[in-house]
Amino acid sequence: MIDADNGLVILAGALLIDQVFGEYSNRFHPVAWMGRSIRTVQKLWVSAPVPDYFIGFIIAIGIPAFWATSAYLVLEISKFNEWLYYLLAILIFKASFALKALGYASLLIGKLLKQGDVDKARFELRSLCSRDASQLPESDLLSASIASTAENLSDSFVAPLFYFILFGIPGAIAYRAINTLDAMLGYMDHRRWVGHFSAKLDDLANYIPARITGGLLILAAKMQGMAARRGVFIMIRDHFQTPSPNGGWPMAAMAGLLDIEITKPGVYRLGEAGQNINFTHLEKSWRVASWAAWISVAITFIILGLSYV
Repeated sequence: MIDADNGLVILAGALLIDQVFGEYSNRFHPVAWMGRSIRTVQKLWVSAPVPDYFIGFIIAIGIPAFWATSAYLVLEISKFNEWLYYLLAILIFKASFALKALGYASLLIGKLLKQGDVDKARFELRSLCSRDASQLPESDLLSASIASTAENLSDSFVAPLFYFILFGIPGAIAYRAINTLDAMLGYMDHRRWVGHFSAKLDDLANYIPARITGGLLILAAKMQGMAARRGVFIMIRDHFQTPSPNGGWPMAAMAGLLDIEITKPGVYRLGEAGQNINFTHLEKSWRVASWAAWISVAITFIILGLSYV
């Protein structure tokens, strides 16, 4: 676990940067650097005379280890100056999560649909999920946005905080590298085994955070006077319907809390069609997700504070 005195300052600083400035530009974003390193390794291995599963295993283990070690070494070297250490620690940790950007991307879809710009909404959905949105009607765009908001709350915020508590900044950075690997390779690489281990490692890394996120969403809804019991029921009943062993937990919880049906045609149907999905549901989904995020922040501060006492 990270030293509590350092952790409290680093967490507060990283959250402040996120809420004031949002995401770094791609030129300076460590996640973009991770992506380039993954593509470079792919090119080096593309014609290598070794089995695909060996390549996939090395990439899945090597990339997160490299970036976690790099973060650790940078911070260790910077300890000769306390101000420099905290500055670098805050900037590096901030790169592991994105809360303001998640809210912006989610609400942007609703704003564009309200303006009648369906084509632009389809285009912007790419910032939330990799689904082909070129033919999606308005209701499916809203459904995809709500589902992705719930799932990305786990991937983009709760999970990095979880690994920050356990393993400090290197743990949060390793998680972000694992998540980036899954997004770039996963099961999508044309050589199946190259991406197999990355996908499985991401499933393992998200196993606990996804379930925590489902619980946080229900707690946040309860605090807002929503039907938390329905959220619990739908989460338990429907979480297994998604291809991912993890994504169904926060998505099904959100479907139950909003009393809607979240669907991906031919893949899953979460919740019940209690109400026709509309812009209000998208706005409410972000409000619940935002509350859940800040509850997770409060819990993180409490855990770090208790370990400091």
